[in-house]
Amino acid sequence: MNFLKGRKLWEKISKWKKSDWLILILVGILLMVIAIPTSDSEHKNRLKEQDVVPEDAKATDSDVGEEDSQKEYRLALEQELSGLLSKMDGVGKVEVMITLENSGQKQLDKNVESSDNSYSSETVIYENDDREAPYIVDSYMPNVAGVVVVAQGGENPVVASRILDAVQSLFGLEAHKITIVKMSALEDAN
Repeated sequence: MNFLKGRKLWEKISKWKKSDWLILILVGILLMVIAIPTSDSEHKNRLKEQDVVPEDAKATDSDVGEEDSQKEYRLALEQELSGLLSKMDGVGKVEVMITLENSGQKQLDKNVESSDNSYSSETVIYENDDREAPYIVDSYMPNVAGVVVVAQGGENPVVASRILDAVQSLFGLEAHKITIVKMSALEDAN
């Protein structure tokens, strides 16, 4: 009986056209591509995307020191920019305020295990003074979101244009994120 079933099947298959065979081959190739496991490089790319964590996403009580360092970073930027702009011709006395876009990022260390069909990662934790914390591989400073420049020469369009160009080149900001204004007469006297 099995012989008869096999013979009938062969008769049906032998009547197939070229297009039927082509469809069968393409379906076979598609099934093979679907069955191939993903490569480790895809897992590593996903790992890199997941491991860069915005600092403000995981704020804790111990982040108070980080807030202080961010404030110090902002103040240092303001001081350096003020010093630079005040040396430019026509600018005069300058005060600068910088706002930060975020609180920076930290890249965490991960233990990664992957095989043909599975992938897992675990954040590396270390103990310090009876506290556990994630091991940070790299840390990125916050981005500058906006700058306000108050300058004695801020009303002069040529001076304002030079200030705008300087701030744009230093921080990579768009022009609408930078404001330049003339310092008031009361501040000029001080």
